[in-house]
Amino acid sequence: MSVFDDWAKAKAYIEAAIAEAKGTHTIDDVALLVGAGHFRIWVGNNFAMLTEFNNFPRMKALHVFAAGGDLTELQSMENDLLKYAKDNGCTRITAAGRNGWLRALPGCQKLGTSMYRDI
Repeated sequence: MSVFDDWAKAKAYIEAAIAEAKGTHTIDDVALLVGAGHFRIWVGNNFAMLTEFNNFPRMKALHVFAAGGDLTELQSMENDLLKYAKDNGCTRITAAGRNGWLRALPGCQKLGTSMYRDI
């Protein structure tokens, strides 16, 4: 499967997920970043997820930028995600989202609060 096939399958799930970002990206912005190789697409039968690497002075993290679809199927990707992160030198996985994700992903801890204010 090519990145184009993956994107065609993932687009609807990702579009719904980025609505939670409150205007930081359009679906076209995300498509360009996927095409440029910035985001990795993860797709299943009924879910999609985008990840990216964040480099900090003291660690590298795999960041789940957006995810949507069937929760059980998303949860089943945990071991693959952990392996991918470790294989790429990451010592942390991060994500931002609604508080419900904390209940859905045992072992994850809350790290601050994301806020925004339009000006």
